[in-house]
Amino acid sequence: MKRLIVALLLLSNFAFAAPAKQITSPTEAFGFQPGTDRKLADWKELTAYYQKLSTESDRIRYEEVGKTTEGRPFVVLTISAAENLANLDHYLEIQKKLADPRLTKPRS
Repeated sequence: MKRLIVALLLLSNFAFAAPAKQITSPTEAFGFQPGTDRKLADWKELTAYYQKLSTESDRIRYEEVGKTTEGRPFVVLTISAAENLANLDHYLEIQKKLADPRLTKPRS
């Protein structure tokens, strides 16, 4: 629960980092300030908010990678600079090579 609140607060701070574009704050999306006692956004509200953020910002990529055991969307959010997201496949390839030493050759 604490991680969710921290993530929402970070997203809230991120939302105000780029004043040129209108980014929906968590308070606007959920109707209450994250961290308010006895107030929680459910999974449907959270995923809708994440999808909305991905359309409002070039720094967020939303991807549904499957379904949970309860049939809910299982999502991956990638948050980075727009330049990094544009070259994400390149960075994933680098990470793949770093994670598996069989894919790299020793330097001479």
